[in-house]
Amino acid sequence: MTADGTLVSRWVMPYQRSGELRLLNQGGEPVDVALETVSARWDWDERSMHFHARWRPDDVVPGTPFQDWNFIDIRGQGVFVGDAWTVLNPQGSWWGEGDEKIYVDDAWEKGFPTHFGTGTEDYYGWAGGEVPTRRDEFSTPFLANVRVGGLDGWTTGFNICTRTRALDAIPFRERLVFDMESSFGTDIRQPWNLLGYSAVTFWYARPGATHNRPSRPDAVARPILSLEELQARAKGIRSAAKPGGSGRGRAVGFNGANGGWPGPPYLFVARMTPRQAVTQSRSLGVAQVWHEGVGKRLVCPFRANGVWGWFRGRCPRLRWSRPAACAGGPGLQLERGAA
Repeated sequence: MTADGTLVSRWVMPYQRSGELRLLNQGGEPVDVALETVSARWDWDERSMHFHARWRPDDVVPGTPFQDWNFIDIRGQGVFVGDAWTVLNPQGSWWGEGDEKIYVDDAWEKGFPTHFGTGTEDYYGWAGGEVPTRRDEFSTPFLANVRVGGLDGWTTGFNICTRTRALDAIPFRERLVFDMESSFGTDIRQPWNLLGYSAVTFWYARPGATHNRPSRPDAVARPILSLEELQARAKGIRSAAKPGGSGRGRAVGFNGANGGWPGPPYLFVARMTPRQAVTQSRSLGVAQVWHEGVGKRLVCPFRANGVWGWFRGRCPRLRWSRPAACAGGPGLQLERGAA
Protein backbone atom coordinates (compact mmCIF):
# COMPACT_ATOMS: atom_id res chain seq x y z
CA MET A 1 0.00 0.00 0.00
CA THR A 2 1.32 3.42 -0.90
CA ALA A 3 1.02 6.56 1.22
CA ASP A 4 -2.08 7.72 -0.69
CA GLY A 5 -3.91 4.42 -0.04
CA THR A 6 -3.24 2.77 -3.41
CA LEU A 7 -3.18 -1.01 -3.18
CA VAL A 8 -0.64 -2.73 -5.45
CA SER A 9 -0.56 -6.45 -6.30
CA ARG A 10 2.40 -7.76 -8.27
CA TRP A 11 1.40 -11.40 -8.45
CA VAL A 12 1.58 -12.72 -12.02
CA MET A 13 -1.81 -14.19 -13.00
CA PRO A 14 -1.50 -16.31 -16.16
CA TYR A 15 -4.57 -17.31 -18.18
CA GLN A 16 -4.91 -19.58 -21.19
CA ARG A 17 -7.73 -18.04 -23.21
CA SER A 18 -9.30 -15.12 -21.33
CA GLY A 19 -9.14 -13.37 -17.98
CA GLU A 20 -11.63 -11.20 -16.08
CA LEU A 21 -11.12 -8.99 -13.05
CA ARG A 22 -14.21 -8.03 -11.03
CA LEU A 23 -14.74 -6.14 -7.79
CA LEU A 24 -17.91 -7.01 -5.87
CA ASN A 25 -19.15 -4.58 -3.23
CA GLN A 26 -20.59 -6.65 -0.36
CA GLY A 27 -21.25 -3.59 1.80
CA GLY A 28 -24.22 -1.29 2.01
CA GLU A 29 -22.50 1.90 0.86
CA PRO A 30 -21.37 2.83 -2.67
CA VAL A 31 -17.61 2.86 -3.27
CA ASP A 32 -15.62 4.68 -5.95
CA VAL A 33 -12.74 2.60 -7.30
CA ALA A 34 -10.09 3.30 -9.92
CA LEU A 35 -8.41 0.17 -11.26
CA GLU A 36 -5.42 -0.33 -13.53
CA THR A 37 -4.00 -3.60 -14.89
CA VAL A 38 -0.78 -4.47 -16.71
CA SER A 39 -0.86 -7.36 -19.19
CA ALA A 40 1.64 -9.10 -21.44
CA ARG A 41 1.82 -12.16 -23.66
CA TRP A 42 1.92 -15.56 -21.96
CA ASP A 43 2.63 -18.80 -23.80
CA TRP A 44 0.43 -21.30 -22.01
CA ASP A 45 1.87 -24.82 -21.88
CA GLU A 46 1.74 -27.99 -19.76
CA ARG A 47 3.66 -26.24 -16.95
CA SER A 48 1.44 -23.16 -16.70
CA MET A 49 -0.70 -22.58 -13.62
CA HIS A 50 -3.48 -20.31 -12.43
CA PHE A 51 -2.93 -17.96 -9.48
CA HIS A 52 -5.05 -18.38 -6.33
CA ALA A 53 -5.51 -16.18 -3.26
CA ARG A 54 -7.79 -17.71 -0.62
CA TRP A 55 -9.01 -16.28 2.67
CA ARG A 56 -9.96 -17.91 5.95
CA PRO A 57 -12.10 -15.33 7.77
CA ASP A 58 -12.22 -14.41 11.46
CA ASP A 59 -12.00 -17.36 13.83
CA VAL A 60 -11.87 -17.06 17.63
CA VAL A 61 -9.43 -19.51 19.23
CA PRO A 62 -8.99 -20.25 22.99
CA GLY A 63 -5.71 -20.57 24.86
CA THR A 64 -6.47 -24.22 25.60
CA PRO A 65 -6.79 -26.88 24.31
CA PHE A 66 -3.98 -26.61 21.78
CA GLN A 67 -4.87 -27.21 18.16
CA ASP A 68 -3.41 -27.04 14.67
CA TRP A 69 -5.10 -24.13 12.90
CA ASN A 70 -5.47 -24.76 9.19
CA PHE A 71 -4.60 -22.09 6.63
CA ILE A 72 -5.36 -24.18 3.51
CA ASP A 73 -5.74 -27.74 2.24
CA ILE A 74 -5.07 -27.97 -1.51
CA ARG A 75 -5.51 -31.02 -3.71
CA GLY A 76 -3.90 -31.04 -7.12
CA GLN A 77 -0.55 -29.98 -8.56
CA GLY A 78 0.86 -26.58 -7.77
CA VAL A 79 3.29 -24.33 -5.95
CA PHE A 80 2.71 -22.59 -2.59
CA VAL A 81 4.15 -19.05 -2.71
CA GLY A 82 3.10 -17.14 0.41
CA ASP A 83 0.69 -16.22 3.16
CA ALA A 84 -0.45 -13.46 5.49
CA TRP A 85 -1.70 -13.98 9.05
CA THR A 86 -3.66 -11.52 11.16
CA VAL A 87 -3.88 -12.11 14.93
CA LEU A 88 -6.17 -9.97 17.10
CA ASN A 89 -4.77 -10.06 20.63
CA PRO A 90 -6.57 -8.53 23.65
CA GLN A 91 -3.91 -9.60 26.19
CA GLY A 92 -0.84 -7.53 25.27
CA SER A 93 1.39 -10.58 25.69
CA TRP A 94 3.26 -12.87 23.31
CA TRP A 95 0.82 -14.85 21.19
CA GLY A 96 2.85 -17.04 18.80
CA GLU A 97 4.63 -20.04 20.32
CA GLY A 98 3.22 -22.36 17.64
CA ASP A 99 5.22 -23.99 14.83
CA GLU A 100 4.18 -24.16 11.20
CA LYS A 101 3.41 -27.65 9.89
CA ILE A 102 3.35 -27.97 6.11
CA TYR A 103 2.45 -31.37 4.65
CA VAL A 104 3.43 -32.05 1.04
CA ASP A 105 1.83 -34.85 -1.01
CA ASP A 106 1.56 -38.03 1.12
CA ALA A 107 3.02 -36.48 4.30
CA TRP A 108 -0.48 -35.91 5.73
CA GLU A 109 -1.35 -39.58 5.43
CA LYS A 110 2.00 -40.52 6.97
CA GLY A 111 1.25 -38.27 9.94
CA PHE A 112 4.32 -36.02 10.00
CA PRO A 113 4.87 -32.65 8.27
CA THR A 114 7.39 -32.09 5.49
CA HIS A 115 8.19 -28.65 6.94
CA PHE A 116 8.12 -28.45 10.77
CA GLY A 117 9.09 -25.03 12.10
CA THR A 118 10.50 -23.68 15.35
CA GLY A 119 8.00 -20.94 16.18
CA THR A 120 5.71 -18.36 14.63
CA GLU A 121 8.27 -15.59 15.04
CA ASP A 122 10.85 -17.70 13.20
CA TYR A 123 8.47 -18.47 10.33
CA TYR A 124 7.81 -14.76 9.79
CA GLY A 125 11.45 -13.81 10.25
CA TRP A 126 11.45 -11.57 13.31
CA ALA A 127 12.50 -13.69 16.29
CA GLY A 128 13.66 -11.39 19.06
CA GLY A 129 13.30 -13.28 22.34
CA GLU A 130 10.94 -10.72 23.87
CA VAL A 131 7.38 -9.46 23.54
CA PRO A 132 7.45 -7.19 20.46
CA THR A 133 6.41 -3.55 20.26
CA ARG A 134 5.76 -1.28 17.30
CA ARG A 135 9.50 -0.67 17.12
CA ASP A 136 9.76 -4.24 15.81
CA GLU A 137 7.70 -3.58 12.69
CA PHE A 138 9.52 -4.01 9.36
CA SER A 139 8.89 -4.65 5.67
CA THR A 140 11.34 -6.47 3.40
CA PRO A 141 10.92 -8.10 -0.05
CA PHE A 142 10.15 -11.54 1.42
CA LEU A 143 9.06 -10.99 5.03
CA ALA A 144 7.08 -8.30 6.82
CA ASN A 145 5.96 -7.65 10.37
CA VAL A 146 3.36 -5.23 9.08
CA ARG A 147 1.78 -4.31 12.40
CA VAL A 148 2.38 -5.03 16.08
CA GLY A 149 -0.81 -4.26 18.05
CA GLY A 150 0.53 -1.31 19.99
CA LEU A 151 -2.66 -0.20 21.74
CA ASP A 152 -0.99 -0.88 25.10
CA GLY A 153 2.59 -0.36 23.95
CA TRP A 154 2.92 -4.10 23.30
CA THR A 155 0.79 -6.52 21.27
CA THR A 156 -2.79 -5.56 22.15
CA GLY A 157 -4.69 -5.03 18.90
CA PHE A 158 -4.10 -6.37 15.40
CA ASN A 159 -0.80 -8.13 14.67
CA ILE A 160 -0.12 -8.76 10.96
CA CYS A 161 2.68 -10.90 9.50
CA THR A 162 3.39 -11.84 5.88
CA ARG A 163 5.77 -14.18 4.06
CA THR A 164 6.36 -14.16 0.31
CA ARG A 165 8.09 -17.36 -0.76
CA ALA A 166 9.68 -16.04 -3.95
CA LEU A 167 12.95 -17.83 -3.15
CA ASP A 168 11.58 -20.85 -1.27
CA ALA A 169 8.28 -21.71 -2.96
CA ILE A 170 6.94 -25.16 -2.09
CA PRO A 171 5.99 -27.37 -5.06
CA PHE A 172 3.49 -30.19 -4.60
CA ARG A 173 2.26 -32.91 -6.95
CA GLU A 174 -0.93 -34.07 -5.25
CA ARG A 175 -1.65 -32.19 -2.02
CA LEU A 176 -0.47 -29.44 0.31
CA VAL A 177 -1.78 -28.85 3.85
CA PHE A 178 -0.59 -25.78 5.76
CA ASP A 179 -1.28 -25.71 9.53
CA MET A 180 0.00 -23.46 12.29
CA GLU A 181 0.02 -24.65 15.89
CA SER A 182 -2.33 -22.50 17.93
CA SER A 183 0.00 -22.19 20.91
CA PHE A 184 -0.17 -18.92 22.83
CA GLY A 185 2.48 -17.50 25.14
CA THR A 186 2.83 -19.45 28.38
CA ASP A 187 1.07 -16.74 30.41
CA ILE A 188 -2.12 -16.75 28.28
CA ARG A 189 -3.15 -20.39 28.07
CA GLN A 190 -6.49 -20.31 29.86
CA PRO A 191 -9.82 -21.06 28.13
CA TRP A 192 -10.73 -17.36 28.37
CA ASN A 193 -7.47 -16.18 26.77
CA LEU A 194 -8.81 -15.67 23.25
CA LEU A 195 -7.16 -14.69 19.99
CA GLY A 196 -8.82 -13.79 16.71
CA TYR A 197 -7.23 -15.43 13.66
CA SER A 198 -7.63 -14.80 9.93
CA ALA A 199 -5.32 -15.76 7.09
CA VAL A 200 -4.74 -15.44 3.35
CA THR A 201 -2.74 -17.93 1.28
CA PHE A 202 -1.19 -17.44 -2.15
CA TRP A 203 -0.49 -20.31 -4.53
CA TYR A 204 -0.42 -21.44 -8.14
CA ALA A 205 -2.04 -24.64 -9.38
CA ARG A 206 -2.76 -26.52 -12.55
CA PRO A 207 -6.40 -26.35 -13.74
CA GLY A 208 -8.65 -28.67 -11.75
CA ALA A 209 -7.06 -28.13 -8.33
CA THR A 210 -9.48 -27.97 -5.37
CA HIS A 211 -9.22 -26.53 -1.86
CA ASN A 212 -11.14 -26.08 1.41
CA ARG A 213 -11.46 -22.27 1.35
CA PRO A 214 -14.53 -21.37 -0.73
CA SER A 215 -15.64 -17.77 -1.17
CA ARG A 216 -17.39 -16.43 1.92
CA PRO A 217 -19.59 -13.46 0.94
CA ASP A 218 -21.36 -13.74 4.31
CA ALA A 219 -18.07 -13.18 6.15
CA VAL A 220 -17.07 -10.37 3.80
CA ALA A 221 -20.33 -8.54 4.53
CA ARG A 222 -19.83 -8.71 8.31
CA PRO A 223 -17.72 -6.16 10.19
CA ILE A 224 -14.29 -7.51 11.04
CA LEU A 225 -13.88 -8.90 14.54
CA SER A 226 -13.24 -6.03 16.94
CA LEU A 227 -11.08 -5.90 20.06
CA GLU A 228 -14.11 -4.98 22.15
CA GLU A 229 -16.08 -7.98 20.88
CA LEU A 230 -13.21 -10.34 21.62
CA GLN A 231 -12.74 -8.90 25.12
CA ALA A 232 -16.47 -9.35 25.81
CA ARG A 233 -16.34 -12.99 24.76
CA ALA A 234 -13.32 -13.61 26.98
CA LYS A 235 -15.06 -11.97 29.94
CA GLY A 236 -18.11 -14.19 29.47
CA ILE A 237 -16.02 -17.38 29.41
CA ARG A 238 -14.08 -16.37 32.50
CA SER A 239 -17.25 -15.45 34.35
CA ALA A 240 -18.78 -18.84 33.56
CA ALA A 241 -15.68 -20.60 34.88
CA LYS A 242 -15.80 -18.92 38.30
CA PRO A 243 -17.68 -20.41 41.29
CA GLY A 244 -21.33 -19.52 40.89
CA GLY A 245 -20.91 -19.00 37.16
CA SER A 246 -22.97 -20.69 34.49
CA GLY A 247 -20.32 -23.23 33.43
CA ARG A 248 -21.13 -26.88 34.15
CA GLY A 249 -18.70 -28.84 36.29
CA ARG A 250 -16.96 -31.98 35.10
CA ALA A 251 -15.27 -34.49 37.42
CA VAL A 252 -11.97 -36.17 36.70
CA GLY A 253 -10.73 -38.98 38.95
CA PHE A 254 -7.21 -40.09 39.85
CA ASN A 255 -6.46 -43.46 41.46
CA GLY A 256 -3.41 -42.92 43.67
CA ALA A 257 -3.10 -46.66 44.35
CA ASN A 258 -2.60 -47.48 40.67
CA GLY A 259 1.14 -46.87 40.43
CA GLY A 260 0.84 -43.11 40.90
CA TRP A 261 0.88 -40.77 43.87
CA PRO A 262 0.17 -42.37 47.27
CA GLY A 263 -2.91 -41.50 49.26
CA PRO A 264 -6.65 -41.34 48.54
CA PRO A 265 -8.18 -40.79 45.12
CA TYR A 266 -8.25 -37.31 43.63
CA LEU A 267 -11.16 -35.30 42.24
CA PHE A 268 -10.90 -32.58 39.65
CA VAL A 269 -13.74 -30.27 38.66
CA ALA A 270 -13.22 -28.73 35.23
CA ARG A 271 -15.53 -25.88 34.21
CA MET A 272 -15.48 -26.98 30.61
CA THR A 273 -16.57 -29.90 28.46
CA PRO A 274 -14.69 -33.20 28.65
CA ARG A 275 -13.37 -32.52 25.15
CA GLN A 276 -11.88 -29.23 26.33
CA ALA A 277 -10.60 -30.73 29.56
CA VAL A 278 -8.57 -33.37 27.77
CA THR A 279 -5.79 -31.73 25.82
CA GLN A 280 -5.42 -32.78 22.21
CA SER A 281 -1.64 -32.64 22.45
CA ARG A 282 0.40 -35.81 22.93
CA SER A 283 3.23 -33.75 24.36
CA LEU A 284 3.15 -31.60 27.50
CA GLY A 285 -0.42 -30.40 27.11
CA VAL A 286 -1.80 -27.91 29.61
CA ALA A 287 -5.47 -27.38 30.42
CA GLN A 288 -7.38 -25.56 33.16
CA VAL A 289 -9.43 -27.31 35.83
CA TRP A 290 -11.24 -26.06 38.93
CA HIS A 291 -10.86 -27.77 42.30
CA GLU A 292 -13.45 -26.47 44.72
CA GLY A 293 -13.53 -23.19 42.81
CA VAL A 294 -9.76 -22.73 42.69
CA GLY A 295 -7.97 -22.83 39.33
CA LYS A 296 -5.19 -25.43 39.15
CA ARG A 297 -2.44 -26.02 36.62
CA LEU A 298 -2.25 -29.62 35.51
CA VAL A 299 0.91 -31.55 36.33
CA CYS A 300 -0.02 -35.23 36.73
CA PRO A 301 0.16 -37.35 33.56
CA PHE A 302 -2.88 -39.30 32.45
CA ARG A 303 -4.30 -40.82 29.32
CA ALA A 304 -7.92 -40.76 28.17
CA ASN A 305 -9.14 -41.99 24.79
CA GLY A 306 -5.54 -42.33 23.65
CA VAL A 307 -4.66 -38.71 24.44
CA TRP A 308 -2.12 -37.53 27.00
CA GLY A 309 -2.73 -34.63 29.39
CA TRP A 310 -1.84 -33.32 32.85
CA PHE A 311 -3.85 -32.77 36.02
CA ARG A 312 -3.29 -31.78 39.66
CA GLY A 313 -5.68 -31.36 42.57
CA ARG A 314 -7.15 -33.32 45.46
CA CYS A 315 -10.51 -33.86 47.13
CA PRO A 316 -11.74 -36.74 49.35
CA ARG A 317 -15.23 -36.73 47.80
CA LEU A 318 -15.20 -38.91 44.71
CA ARG A 319 -17.59 -40.98 42.64
CA TRP A 320 -15.11 -43.58 41.45
CA SER A 321 -15.16 -46.10 38.64
CA ARG A 322 -11.95 -48.05 38.25
CA PRO A 323 -9.93 -46.89 35.23
CA ALA A 324 -7.50 -48.92 33.19
CA ALA A 325 -3.83 -48.45 34.01
CA CYS A 326 -1.83 -46.13 31.76
CA ALA A 327 1.64 -46.85 30.50
CA GLY A 328 4.08 -44.43 32.08
CA GLY A 329 1.65 -42.89 34.53
CA PRO A 330 -1.24 -43.45 36.96
CA GLY A 331 -4.64 -44.54 35.79
CA LEU A 332 -7.31 -41.85 35.42
CA GLN A 333 -10.97 -41.72 34.57
CA LEU A 334 -12.85 -38.85 32.99
CA GLU A 335 -16.29 -38.70 34.61
CA ARG A 336 -19.03 -37.22 32.45
CA GLY A 337 -21.45 -36.43 35.28
CA ALA A 338 -21.67 -32.98 36.82
CA ALA A 339 -19.50 -32.56 39.90
